Amino acid sequence: MATTDLDTLYCRFIDCVNRRQLTHLCRYLTIDVVQHAPAAAVGIDAARQTLLDWLAAFPDLHLVIDDLVVDGDHLMARLLLTGTHRGPLAELEPSGRRVRVAVFDAWWARDGRCAERWLQLDRLDLLRQLQA
Repeated sequence: MATTDLDTLYCRFIDCVNRRQLTHLCRYLTIDVVQHAPAAAVGIDAARQTLLDWLAAFPDLHLVIDDLVVDGDHLMARLLLTGTHRGPLAELEPSGRRVRVAVFDAWWARDGRCAERWLQLDRLDLLRQLQA
């Protein structure tokens, strides 16, 4: 996959999430995509459920790409997640607080889509913002 193709694919994926068009995930993720974090999961349905859980907790969730590096079939992005905590998140009840959290996302692409994903966010900062 060419660098510009993976760059474009990722930008469209983020736009898909921001527009809540989760029925289009198959354009960006393989059917058997492996998510290594925050919770290990396999398959596009698990990826969709993870996103639905976050959107339930933060209905106004929005992602902004701050930095994006592509090398062959690997991609690394630094994102800013913003949103208002309006729904339960794990064992945390809704706080109504607005958050801004740094996120790191790494992809390995196969056949023009993400086949493996490592997603990490600053959980300590998120908890601090939600419980402050």
